[in-house]
Amino acid sequence: MSSLQNATLAVVIPTYNRRQSLESVLSALIDQDRVPDEVVVVDDGSTDSTWDFLCHWSQRDELPYNFRIYRQDNAGAASARNEGVRRSCSDIIAFLGDDTIPAGDWAAQHLRKHAELGAGYAVVGYTGWDEESVRVTPFLRYINSCGAQFKYGSMRDGEEVPYYCLYTSNLSMPRGLLERDAFDEDFRGAGWEDAELGYRLVNGGTRVVYSAAARTRHAHPTTMLSFMRRQYNVGCACHVLVRKYPELGLRMHCRRTVLAWVFVVAGYCGIPLLPLFNKLDNLMVRLPQTVYLFYLSWYYLRGVLSVKTGGRGGE
Repeated sequence: MSSLQNATLAVVIPTYNRRQSLESVLSALIDQDRVPDEVVVVDDGSTDSTWDFLCHWSQRDELPYNFRIYRQDNAGAASARNEGVRRSCSDIIAFLGDDTIPAGDWAAQHLRKHAELGAGYAVVGYTGWDEESVRVTPFLRYINSCGAQFKYGSMRDGEEVPYYCLYTSNLSMPRGLLERDAFDEDFRGAGWEDAELGYRLVNGGTRVVYSAAARTRHAHPTTMLSFMRRQYNVGCACHVLVRKYPELGLRMHCRRTVLAWVFVVAGYCGIPLLPLFNKLDNLMVRLPQTVYLFYLSWYYLRGVLSVKTGGRGGE
């Protein structure tokens, strides 16, 4: 019998300026088939009404979970997650985004998988789009499956997945793994801190397994245009990862090559068409995958080259 058969569960949520979606996440955790033992929210220096909302939520008498909130100066999601882990005491630590709303059996599915697998495994669940708050266009479906955001198109339920599929929007693992390998706080932005932790965990013998039944809904309105800005910033941030692990430079396409320069310079010719493609996507017109791939690659490589040449690392 697995030592995790009767494990306790803590849910750690870093948050920054997402008061509305955060309320939906916390409400969904009340309605779980198996309610978490702890919910720990770390406000990473929000400038909106998030902290006031959390204080109000913590005063509710009917909360079925042990609810704790903490506030820190803005230091990034990695730092906030580490703080949440330190403040929790359960056997299993699960992570949600402040905009990923869990299904009613989400906690039960994670616990069931850990009871089946035992120690030494991380479990990543499925994060789809929240169709109530997000207009799910063909482009959004593409990035959820191709790897630009998530790579669910190549993941199979119950099977082991690569380190870079350690998605903190919907993730759980035994507490001991995080006591050995915390998130690297050199990553201040989102984009690589989960992959970096996955790389260390997998190299240390941890296996990452996909559970399609552990589902969340991503309540983050996104368009082609807005996602390309994110893609640029991901390209900028990849240098933090490659500086630590040079062997990943080729895999992450994070090298200064003549081909990269030629592609970026030539690609400027296609940028005037992006607003048109964005409108077509909003009209639910499915564009060729080569169009999606071109813009995703161009913005990413532009971010890569911006840092290499002394750019600011963000837009």
